[in-house]
Amino acid sequence: MKMESNELILQNINVGIIFYDSDLKINWLNVKAEELINQFLENKDDSLKNNVSKTILETDLFTNAATTLETGIEQEDEIIVKDNDHKLIKSRLIKNGDNKIKGVIQTIYDITALKKLEKEKEKLNEQFIQAQKMESIGRLAGGISHDFRNILTAIIGLSDLILIEEYPKGEIKKPYVREIRKAAERATELIKQLLIFSRKESLQDQIINPNKLILNNKKMIQSLIGEDIILETNLEHDINKINIDKGQLIQILMNLMVNAHDAMPNGGKILIETKNIYLDNNYAKQHPEILPGDYVAIVVSDNGIGMDEQTKQKIFEPFFTTKKPDKGTGLGLSTVFGIVKHYNGFINVYSEINKGTTFKIYFPSTLKTPNKEHRKQNKRDIYGTENILLVEDDKDLRNMIEKMLRALGYSVTSPESGSDALSIIENNLNKIDLILTDVIMPGISGNDIVKCAQKINPKIKVLLISGYTENIIRNVHINSDIKLPFISKPFSAIDLGYKIREVLNS
Repeated sequence: MKMESNELILQNINVGIIFYDSDLKINWLNVKAEELINQFLENKDDSLKNNVSKTILETDLFTNAATTLETGIEQEDEIIVKDNDHKLIKSRLIKNGDNKIKGVIQTIYDITALKKLEKEKEKLNEQFIQAQKMESIGRLAGGISHDFRNILTAIIGLSDLILIEEYPKGEIKKPYVREIRKAAERATELIKQLLIFSRKESLQDQIINPNKLILNNKKMIQSLIGEDIILETNLEHDINKINIDKGQLIQILMNLMVNAHDAMPNGGKILIETKNIYLDNNYAKQHPEILPGDYVAIVVSDNGIGMDEQTKQKIFEPFFTTKKPDKGTGLGLSTVFGIVKHYNGFINVYSEINKGTTFKIYFPSTLKTPNKEHRKQNKRDIYGTENILLVEDDKDLRNMIEKMLRALGYSVTSPESGSDALSIIENNLNKIDLILTDVIMPGISGNDIVKCAQKINPKIKVLLISGYTENIIRNVHINSDIKLPFISKPFSAIDLGYKIREVLNS
């Protein structure tokens, strides 16, 4: 009765099932398998059961099962049969209690509907990215038209000078012609940049120098953000190369520029930076989604209105926006996130109300061997026994940094709040060799910590840490007559150890 019940279930399940013996002869198959196999057979008029063992030899089903029996490894194949039907075939060995091979069980799944959904999803994603490009191009239009008016004015004006001025017959005013050509070349380059950005073609990944791309598109970026916003760059000289589609990287920059522009309604400053960075195994253990290795960081910072923690948690969600309905779709940052993930990168964001926002994007470098400078650092003495006061408001991060420091041999005091840190400084600063402090913290900031410590001991060693870039920290957050040492998040234990020794030995 139980066997009959099991067979009834197997006969009515919506998955094809075939049992082969050790000679690859079919012992049993269910109704769904008959239906699916029927699509593999050319002669549908003959009885399936009379012909299946013979005709199945000519199908992918048999090849899949035979490979499993031969190799002992479970096989999985995806095939397309008539009328664009997609099937997924899986085969695995059947063994008895003595681990002896009895045959192969094969399952056949109809995945046509799933493939159709994937295709529709892919199409929607393409439309989504293209719509984002069109939205950015709409924002560009005002600035670009300004540039084109300037170019056309130069061409028209210089042409008029050639026509108006009298000169001997046959003589050409070469300086004017050269200037006209320059203006035309500027217009051509502008068009090229727009075409790269707006094209609807498939992605064309290539090895690129991010510095060159940023500099080549700086004028277009300035057109997008307007003349009331200052655009600055701080690009690492020997930046590593990355593998990415040019248009996708421009898309990222444009979307971040739009975001920064909208955060500064009364004007302000945007800083684009690049930096080589190595993330080691220790850092990767703390962040499972990240693989250790060499990365290129592209950092975009603004001094706009910033955002609170609640907003920051949602900014990469599709359609989330804090702007008015006619000012944004809520797709800009989700597009950035999607592109970054597509290229195995990751993105961090740091922000504070009325202080500004920093986006840090990390792309894997195309370097095949670790950074030479990093290898040199590894050989240096990164250990110590001094006493360090660690001030960090994020509990998880504080615990992680404390573990790093202890692993490097240091004694660590890590108060839970800025006020506790001030109390330690006021009462026990003579026992502290180095203050390692975050800059942006609620309530008592890193600036307050530094000022309090320097008041008691002007020569106290300090190392600043922050998710913001050094330029932003210097210009906005730290008011000190002394240029204090700085290390940017994220950092590895080796980078931190090296920097601490540099500060303590200075």
